[in-house]
Amino acid sequence: MRSFFCLLALILAISRPVSAWHSCQNGGVCPDGNTCCSTAQDRSTCISGKNATLGSCCIDNTKGPTGCGQGFECAFDESKNDHFCQKVNQSDVSLPERLPRYRLCSLPGKVFKQIYGLPIDSKKETPRLAYLSTMGPIDASDPRTLARHAKVSTLVVMVHGSLRNPDDYVCCTNSALPESEQNPDSSSMMVVAPWYLAPDDVPINFTSKDNATPLVWAEIGPIYHTWRYGADAINANISSFAAVDVLVDRILEDNVRFPALERIIVAGHSAGGQFTQRWALLSNSIAFESHPRASTRVIVANPKSFCFLDARRYVNGTLQLPDEGAIDDCPWYDEWEWGLGKGRFLDTPYKAKAIQEAGGTEAVIQRYVARDLVYLAGEQDILPNGMCMEKMQGDYRRIRSEHFHDSLKEIYGRPVHRRLVVTGVNHDHCLMFQSPEGNQAMFA
Repeated sequence: MRSFFCLLALILAISRPVSAWHSCQNGGVCPDGNTCCSTAQDRSTCISGKNATLGSCCIDNTKGPTGCGQGFECAFDESKNDHFCQKVNQSDVSLPERLPRYRLCSLPGKVFKQIYGLPIDSKKETPRLAYLSTMGPIDASDPRTLARHAKVSTLVVMVHGSLRNPDDYVCCTNSALPESEQNPDSSSMMVVAPWYLAPDDVPINFTSKDNATPLVWAEIGPIYHTWRYGADAINANISSFAAVDVLVDRILEDNVRFPALERIIVAGHSAGGQFTQRWALLSNSIAFESHPRASTRVIVANPKSFCFLDARRYVNGTLQLPDEGAIDDCPWYDEWEWGLGKGRFLDTPYKAKAIQEAGGTEAVIQRYVARDLVYLAGEQDILPNGMCMEKMQGDYRRIRSEHFHDSLKEIYGRPVHRRLVVTGVNHDHCLMFQSPEGNQAMFA
């Protein structure tokens, strides 16, 4: 059975070079994979998002420069005054006919070049969580950065997807902020993107230049992207979930550096959405304790799967236990990470400890309803995918989101949390968070 999972992981795993930046022709820089558009001083405007490597910079929008990703071209419907992206190759059935335009992101190049390290245990030297930030390190001591931190009222922690590209997620998320908040020098919103490094990503050099070691997670085995379900790093007994606990708690407790903090948003897309849903379910962070300083919201966008709260799944429109044949074909469907059952391969020390500290599995389920979660689903995220564990939740991501949200109503006996369908968007993190629905999820 273990070899089955490993084989699937080898087939399905997505690897990429270390996250980095590239120089634009006219100055400035953009994250790798992004298309450079116009530049001003030390900044470039970048087409951020999925498949934007060969994007098209659009200059026909009176609201400012926009862009289209690879496989699309800038289009305009004069009768509706509608600027959009039109698919170039009509025979490519994997892409929708049209998509919204990307809002271009613009950040100083140093945001992409500087990698910070978060010490997880302040009492002893341990490998550090790598992260990027629009406002420098969270433990900064220089007067200029401290002055910026003192104005921060909203912290956005954005978890990358399977490509492990926090540079792109920082760029995209910053462009999704209200326009008045997109300049880090004057903004009250700070964006931090953890980086769940894989062995292929190291070595890296932290900006602190103190020879610190970064935390690294197994990318392959027993299933790919092990950080998404809370696994320990391969070079320390530190869970990916515990690392975010420390990040959030440390900022929340730092009244000196962050005296104006009022709101924390932890969001993720795709594999990052799998992470945020499971983290919100298990975490014992003080951020969920009705903290007097700040409220906490978790946003789960387009995950491939959810951790269901009981063993039932939707069968022919009804929430019920699958029949014996279906269970025989997929006996691990309700094990962690797809359910709260005891897993044979994916159970993690973090999960066991979190459930014990919460008072048991039922206590974890009962407190989940009180946490502020928003589920975002792309209207066009409808390509069938996944192994049997995911397919037991639905054929594709959008319907899995619908089924999971509906299951909460059945479990708790009333509607809970919020679910928003993002009009006209497929599996694209940047368009998801830049959309009106994405804006509502984060800031409404």
